[in-house]
Amino acid sequence: FVSDPGSPPISNPNGNVSLDNQNLSVIDLLHHDAVTRINLGHMPKLPGESAALVQFGYDVGHNHYDPVLRRIFVTSQQLTDQSVVTPATPPGGTGEFIAIDPVTQQIVGRLQLPPTCGTPHGMNIDVQEQIAFIACTDVDPTQHLVQNIIRVNLRTMTVIHDPLTLLAPGPDMVFLDHPLHVLIVACASGVSVFDESNSKLIKLGDY
Repeated sequence: FVSDPGSPPISNPNGNVSLDNQNLSVIDLLHHDAVTRINLGHMPKLPGESAALVQFGYDVGHNHYDPVLRRIFVTSQQLTDQSVVTPATPPGGTGEFIAIDPVTQQIVGRLQLPPTCGTPHGMNIDVQEQIAFIACTDVDPTQHLVQNIIRVNLRTMTVIHDPLTLLAPGPDMVFLDHPLHVLIVACASGVSVFDESNSKLIKLGDY
């Protein structure tokens, strides 16, 4: 199985977001005509999510398939009102990390990400260590949000509490060189490079 991001939210004529359009598409490579869309727009609210933002749905970020756990993992973020000229930054703690069983096509795990992670977007997985690396992309001095990277233990679906690790401005794609255990985050301003060997994350620099 492979997956690709669902369509972005579409505003109705009344300005409201269509939650039915917020899907994750799952493609079965053995049966090329088998494409399933898992709706992420109507997920039950997590305890720490903002009740005021439920009406605006979710932004769906990057996703990867883990062949060891046989799960698709995807980043997601509660949206603010997208009908205004300059949408507000979502509050910290309203992003999450989602596990999906591609066989049953069901969401099987959800992890609310910490307040330091604003709009989780780029993501990659070390399938040997069973660790996900997530790029947090929001900048908001009023909420003390900076662009940083966090790690998640996929076996336990828990955040690994590292010191705040900053990224170069404009983080997007997350790449992993498995043989060298080097993690690279492609950013608008360059790349941030990390050594991720021995279950640690050490920043080597911004280039």
